Amino acid sequence: MKVPFSLLETHCYVYADRPNYEAGYETQLDRLLSPEEADRFANWYGNKLQASDRTPAATYFVSWLRGFAGAAMTTVACGATLDWSLSNWSVLSYEQGGYTRFAFYAHDSTVIGSPEVGRERWMQEQLDGFFGRTLAPLFDRCRRPCRSRRYSCGGCRQPDSNILFSMRRES
Repeated sequence: MKVPFSLLETHCYVYADRPNYEAGYETQLDRLLSPEEADRFANWYGNKLQASDRTPAATYFVSWLRGFAGAAMTTVACGATLDWSLSNWSVLSYEQGGYTRFAFYAHDSTVIGSPEVGRERWMQEQLDGFFGRTLAPLFDRCRRPCRSRRYSCGGCRQPDSNILFSMRRES
């Protein structure tokens, strides 16, 4: 079972080890679950984009997560996987060609092979775990109230308010 890391790096921006980029912003993915870190990230990226609200930051970051998800699906399709828990992954931003890009890298890139028997069930369990325990908490974080004074929204006091999408920058 081989994980095609060169393919994952080129097409998904997913690395087995920390890439050699000068980071503009870097954090372990599980830290983005904290309201303070989520605010810090959204403020930083919103400023990089010169956005008047967080919608572009959320939209663009989610588009980078599609590569992360694609990498997880690719490894499983190849009959192997990695530890996709949020605590095993970090994201870093870097500048290239005048744009901010994101790279995801593993702290432990040990390859876990699929079983010989029951491979289809194993594949389903791996993907369910990735989407349920890795991506879902990140997306759920986006639904929680913000703690930022820089942005305000009418829904911040509501439990289902979206901290990234419903913010307007205060003048």
